Amino acid sequence: MRPTAWRAYLTLGVGILVVYFLLDGVAQAILYQTFGTAALIGIGVGIRRNRPSQLLPWLVFATAVLLQLAGDLTYFFYENYLHVLAPFPSAADAFYLSSFPTFATALFLMARARVPQRDWESVIDAVIIASGVGVLTWIYLVVPYADDPALTIVERTASIAYPLMDLVILTAALRLAVTPGSRVPSLNLLGLSFIVYFVTDICYAVMLLEGTYRSGSLIDAGWLFAAVLWGTAPLHPSMRKLTERSSTRFQVSLSTPRLMLLAGASLLVPGVMGVQIVRSQPLHGPIVASGSALLFLLVLTRMFGLMKDLSGTVDKYRQAIGRERTLRRTGAKLGGAQDRGDIYAVAVDASVQLTADMQNTRATVWGGAEHDLALGAAAGHDANSITNIHASLTEFPSSTTELLAGRAVRVEGAFAVEKLVGGTGKENGLIVPLIVLDQFAGVLVVETDSILPDELGGAFDTLASQVELSLESVALTQDLLERKSDARFRSLVQSSSDVILIIDPDATIHYQSPTVAKILGFEDDGLIGTRIMDWLHPDDREGAVAYIAESMGRSGAVLTSEWRLKRSDDSWVQVEVTCNDLLLDPNVSGVVLTIRDISERRAFEEELTRLAFHDPLTALPNRALFKDRVEHAIARNERPGELVTVLFLDIDDFKSINDTLGHLSGDLLLQAVGERLTQIMRPADTVARFGGDEFAVLLETSKSLEAVNDVAERILSELRLPFTLASTDVFVNASVGVASTNSLQMTADEVLHDRMSQCMRPKEEERTTV
Repeated sequence: MRPTAWRAYLTLGVGILVVYFLLDGVAQAILYQTFGTAALIGIGVGIRRNRPSQLLPWLVFATAVLLQLAGDLTYFFYENYLHVLAPFPSAADAFYLSSFPTFATALFLMARARVPQRDWESVIDAVIIASGVGVLTWIYLVVPYADDPALTIVERTASIAYPLMDLVILTAALRLAVTPGSRVPSLNLLGLSFIVYFVTDICYAVMLLEGTYRSGSLIDAGWLFAAVLWGTAPLHPSMRKLTERSSTRFQVSLSTPRLMLLAGASLLVPGVMGVQIVRSQPLHGPIVASGSALLFLLVLTRMFGLMKDLSGTVDKYRQAIGRERTLRRTGAKLGGAQDRGDIYAVAVDASVQLTADMQNTRATVWGGAEHDLALGAAAGHDANSITNIHASLTEFPSSTTELLAGRAVRVEGAFAVEKLVGGTGKENGLIVPLIVLDQFAGVLVVETDSILPDELGGAFDTLASQVELSLESVALTQDLLERKSDARFRSLVQSSSDVILIIDPDATIHYQSPTVAKILGFEDDGLIGTRIMDWLHPDDREGAVAYIAESMGRSGAVLTSEWRLKRSDDSWVQVEVTCNDLLLDPNVSGVVLTIRDISERRAFEEELTRLAFHDPLTALPNRALFKDRVEHAIARNERPGELVTVLFLDIDDFKSINDTLGHLSGDLLLQAVGERLTQIMRPADTVARFGGDEFAVLLETSKSLEAVNDVAERILSELRLPFTLASTDVFVNASVGVASTNSLQMTADEVLHDRMSQCMRPKEEERTTV
């Protein structure tokens, strides 16, 4: 139903009401019946369109309107079909009188729906007003009928029943009007309808006493307008809220208008006495005394309730101060919490303190997602009896949506709470959700065998907010630290010259650092998903497998190995590998290989080795390397009759060449001599330069001295050939000394000394000789 439908109905009803007084006779009587019928239709349409949460009060209300309509139709039947005045009392009066308690029942049901618990303050206020009005009604309406000798018992009873039933409706309407909660338009329309109806009935009763009532007179407007309001109230969209539970519990404010209304009702009895005295009429002492006593007791009871409420308010204020102090201390403790565990512990301790005056209170905090909650902390009564370590909100399917939306949920019944926390459940529970960074992060559960007052809801909302802020702070701090750590690690990895690979236990690579592109030539994730063995040199694979297996499971010790890895261009690079087993580290979950390119270092080491054992000018082995090879040759000489021979060569008059042709030419001559000697010797023989113009040749195996002499002669013959230096042919002479041994007892030093001593004499004779 559109929001303007009730306005259209009200406007149309008032318009028809005006038309009613423009008609007379049967037409007017027929139109009178349409008001009750329209009210029933309005109630039915309103119920169907607005769908109130409490349907029963409106059905009872519709029944009362139907009884009113039945009474109207009965009167219409008497006057327009039987053409006689309806007797009093008649069937119509039975319908009318039956409608009064039905109306009252509907109104009481509406009030009960708004405030399900006992609301004695509103009841007493309604009875005070109704009692004051009741004294007036009794004196001016009931007494005249009761004292009228012309009425039979049945007529007298029916006449007295009408004003008394009006009082019942008035009391029920006042009870609904003074209930806590919002004053929705539908409530105001209903209240206005019964005020109009009550006043109209009173005026009708007075007119009957005075004999001035005529059917179709202006007083009919009151009943008809009340019927219009009966149909308008349920059409208003606010009729859904009329029977909704009030959010304000046990709080009936004694406002100024309400206080004035109660005071006016209490003064009605003294006012009646004054009027009766002025009119010189009987005071009706018993009635006035009974009314005064009733009002006095009601007012006294109301004052007692106010004093009790005041005392309760003071107690609640003290409790609120205590809760505020607890929350303030809790805030300070949460400020010093270092992690989630500390926060959870502070939260449950604060919850127990907030419910210290309750019986068997227990508090728990559960962290995690809605389907996987883990117990974070517990405190209070039977905290050790909790059997569940993990829980789920699926235990409360009807409340999951509320909790995920950040709204606290009350749980009643020990079994219901026990399903979540396990152990021995309490009678009542409060589940407060924890929302961190707009995400569900857990629940705070408070259980007690006492009734949880509404005031604690706000305190636990505040506590939950404090806990959420602390959890957010911890989460943001951890995130910041992780970001800094990740950034630092990323910076170190990106700036490092080493390659970092993380492999699974089966040697599959699942992480590679950017340096892979520089050292191995693989861009992006070129190695991801492959096995490290696929890139190893075949000769290194067996050793690498053993190395990785040895490294896995070793705590603290870091082993190093050297491998050859294939580059993207199929070339090989020499690397040094450090293996660190971090399979148990959840942040890594793998074996970390730190790979360093040592190609340059290895080449440098080889160059240093070459320079240490080779002559820099001729690239021939030097004295140290030559001596080492002589020692090895002597050690390997195991065959009898084979000789280990050393030939010592000295270029004669080399100084004159340096002096005449220059040192550069001298160096070129030495290089040429070394090359010529290398060419004429066997691959197994060693040609060395000792320094200056001295050369040596190692013959590891010689059959005889004659064979050695042949080699020496061949050397001298080759050296007699000219050397071309700067377009100049140079002829040189040389001296050759020979030292041989086939004894395992002779050392390299002895062989060299013997050889050198033998070659000194020919040099001194300055001639080429052997």
